Amino acid sequence: MNQDFKEHLNSVPVSSLLVHNIIDAEETEPISFVFQRLLKNRILSVPVYSVQDGVKHYFGFADIMDVLYSYLQNKSGGHHKIVGDIVNLSERNPWLTLNCEDSILRSCTVLSGTNTSDSVHRCAVLSSNSVGKDGFFSILSQSKVVQYISEHIGEYPIAKKTVAELQMGFRDVISVDIGATVLEGLSKLAEHKISGVAVTQKGKIVGNISASDLNDIYKLPKGLAEVLHSPIADYFEYKRRSSPIFLHPEEATLETVCQTLVKEKIHRLYLVEGDKAVGLITLSNILALWADKSA
Repeated sequence: MNQDFKEHLNSVPVSSLLVHNIIDAEETEPISFVFQRLLKNRILSVPVYSVQDGVKHYFGFADIMDVLYSYLQNKSGGHHKIVGDIVNLSERNPWLTLNCEDSILRSCTVLSGTNTSDSVHRCAVLSSNSVGKDGFFSILSQSKVVQYISEHIGEYPIAKKTVAELQMGFRDVISVDIGATVLEGLSKLAEHKISGVAVTQKGKIVGNISASDLNDIYKLPKGLAEVLHSPIADYFEYKRRSSPIFLHPEEATLETVCQTLVKEKIHRLYLVEGDKAVGLITLSNILALWADKSA
């Protein structure tokens, strides 16, 4: 059943999912310039390159959490000034690569982190024909792969399997109280090496804090320092908060989960039994279903 869809994923190259309008950054650019580029383009990460003999050589990613880390470390005596200083500063962005000819199945293994300590949200895709860019061709994200899975899995029996049958996502939900500061919420991301944390009020999940919130924080009328040290409840008053999505593991099918993640443009949803949260499903969980655990 799973084998059928696995064979399908193995027959499709990642090149069919790629876009080519890459937004990047040179390692010598000021961090503030790159951060503004992230905000302007509503993206969370850029590939970073050095220039040698007039040729771009890509070597890492810098994302919005790296910017936050640099801000915090600079407040404590750090000296990060250029984007090259903060490449993978948060240890969330290892420079992992695929080739254009690799299959979507192979990307599930790389992006799910099945055989490494952590999942990654994106990887570089290389091509031997990318002359002048040190082989760098494009970027493949978890979201793009899950979108493809969502569009094609309905043809296969595994789509109708429930979350409970697949034993997906059952785990403790890491949370922070709504009375905590925004900084305390974001610090949970670093502490647990996750991209989002549930926000609770009287024990019930009422929202979410994630890396993408940094895009919103810098747009608020308050300064960054003031926002970071404000209660999450106050931040939610400024931000247009979307309600967390809950699914029942005995009822939600894999197809429903994939479609919900894609339609709502979210990276996680919560599993509940009665009023109790019993787990969450992330993009990594979806990809891990087809990861090669022996790779």
